[in-house]
Amino acid sequence: MKLALAVLVVILLLGGGWYFVAKNTPIPPPIEKTPITATTLQKSLFVQKAGAGAETEVETSATVYAGDTLHTLHTGRGLLASINGTQTLLDYDTELTIQEQDATGSKQSYELTFGSVWARVQKVLGQGEYYEIQTQNVVAAVRGTSFSVTYRDHVTTVVVVEGMVSLTPLDPLTHKRLTEKEVVVPAGSKATITDEGVITVTSLTQTDKKSEWYRFNMGIRQTPLSTTSVTAPTTSAPSLPTPIPVEPQVPVVKPLSLTSVSPTTVVSPKRVTLRGSGFSKLSELVVGGYNIPNRDITVESDVGLTFSTESVPAGVYSVTVIDTDQGTKTLARALTVEAPPQQQTPYNQKP
Repeated sequence: MKLALAVLVVILLLGGGWYFVAKNTPIPPPIEKTPITATTLQKSLFVQKAGAGAETEVETSATVYAGDTLHTLHTGRGLLASINGTQTLLDYDTELTIQEQDATGSKQSYELTFGSVWARVQKVLGQGEYYEIQTQNVVAAVRGTSFSVTYRDHVTTVVVVEGMVSLTPLDPLTHKRLTEKEVVVPAGSKATITDEGVITVTSLTQTDKKSEWYRFNMGIRQTPLSTTSVTAPTTSAPSLPTPIPVEPQVPVVKPLSLTSVSPTTVVSPKRVTLRGSGFSKLSELVVGGYNIPNRDITVESDVGLTFSTESVPAGVYSVTVIDTDQGTKTLARALTVEAPPQQQTPYNQKP
């Protein structure tokens, strides 16, 4: 009886102690996501919320958060404005995911899947603060600068206009940062990084400075961007030769259109069929941020063509056709490319 009573007393004491600790332990506040304002500069800009399957078009502006993915079509440009004044511009055919954004905007991280972005970091960042853009092969980190990052065809190109940019290659297999291979790129320079981690730094040329993306950003660099104060320039179509009169018996080419992609999911490499019209005047075929080489395109007729996905890595992409008159038609996120399964050696054969 005494033993049972002693056990009961111990249980009551322990329970009271746990209650006292729990009652006096402060409950941590809920984690709040810091908003970023996404603004459409040129149609069209889309956002896919974290964990959501569907995406929506940003008609004028929208609030986005860490984990959200934004992408532009072939004619679209967008702006991300952070709480501390830092601006990140998305060029045509670009997909960017917001990885991190703290409450003050002093810790920002983005992942560029493909395309081009231009960063305008207004504040000089201090110890423990950072602004980073990561591609498949490098991390570009800055402390107060203006620079652009482009990732296409497995090559990252970084153009530094102001300040300095630190480039840290990523291991091609583990994607870990190879800090021992870090390279600092000064203003007025351009760096290219391959998937093998080879970094080449050169001075900006006049050709670099005449590019439309460079001139666009340099022209607005000193002006705060907003939906009312900035009208993004459009790329003028190249002058075409005087058209030759068409004989009556020659069929008239229909206006450019893109109505379907078949199949919508393929295991690369695979040929994909596009249906529409105006393909007889096809100039370019763009899948996401990848230009399909002419050798991989077969125009079967004015209303149909096929192409190979051999040059396109795994991912979900928009498909864009461009004709010789600079007309464009796009089907958003219409094609899913899957990597081929790894071949396995039969158990009864030696590798």
